[in-house]
Amino acid sequence: RPRPPDPDTGILPWVWTYLYKVDPIILEDVEKSRGTCNGGTRFGKVVTLAETYAACVEQPAHRMTWSLIAALNYVGLGCDVSNAFAEAPAPKEPFYMVVDDQFRDWWENCLGKPPIPQGWVIPILKNLQGHPEAPRLWHKHIDGILIVKMGFQHTTHEVCLYFKQDKKHGLDDFIIGAKTMQLCLDIKQQIQDNMVNPLNELGVIKRFNGLDIEQTRHYIRISCQTYIDKIVQHHQWQNEHTANLPIPMRNDSTYQANLELSYRPKEVKEQQEVETQMGFSYRQAIGELIFAMTICRLDISPAVIKLSQYAAAPAKCHYQAAKAVFTYLYATKND
Repeated sequence: RPRPPDPDTGILPWVWTYLYKVDPIILEDVEKSRGTCNGGTRFGKVVTLAETYAACVEQPAHRMTWSLIAALNYVGLGCDVSNAFAEAPAPKEPFYMVVDDQFRDWWENCLGKPPIPQGWVIPILKNLQGHPEAPRLWHKHIDGILIVKMGFQHTTHEVCLYFKQDKKHGLDDFIIGAKTMQLCLDIKQQIQDNMVNPLNELGVIKRFNGLDIEQTRHYIRISCQTYIDKIVQHHQWQNEHTANLPIPMRNDSTYQANLELSYRPKEVKEQQEVETQMGFSYRQAIGELIFAMTICRLDISPAVIKLSQYAAAPAKCHYQAAKAVFTYLYATKND
């Protein structure tokens, strides 16, 4: 749990997060823990001397990457850097963090090091997740490896999509697309040669950034079946009835008029009563639908955009319409 910084020095606490992560190879939950610093303005006096913007691949570019790999009949190999942020240099301003009990236990019992006195702090010599500059530092580091050392270029409108024309293979972060598996492995090894931490090979990609990937000799198929299963099971809507030819939302004028003209509760108490009666959070449901829409289910865009307009004070009919979109997604989760 985060602790407040020292009021005099502003030293940041060390925060351990413990969670489960889906292994992209075996597609099962595996344990994972990581030490990060709490660089939020609410908790510390972080001094940021450099830019903090970091490029991040957007979903249209992600889909385009798979389209290119499919069109060129390439294979997509996945790679993952262990503790990637720590590969990059430290921020310009040195910073220190409090040694908490978890770190002290790891230091003494796992590494066999001498005990650290209470109240001591440690200097952070490398980039660390949680610092405001950390994502940009990592992006600049990997960008330098790919462009300066390996001769790649990034595309004009998507700086996270790299290509190299002489061997005609493309790289999107750590999806490596090339004509043969050997070319993919060669690129992976060149990146590894510039890394301190191991570059884990994920094999022919099955899942990436929320997408399920099926690669065959004749086509590449992307869907978000795993995500849809997860959100529908969370709401326990697996057995909801659906039409033989389901659609995201009815488009007849009567139905649309009902959405627009239904009484919407104005008082907070009344809104909470409707939410309790319907059994789920409308805002949460819309957020879950937006994610599915963004990654690959563009077909629900009109319905989600329409239902988002009522998020401030939804009526029962809006809850029912949102639930119907979930039912549609579940019935077409393989699409």
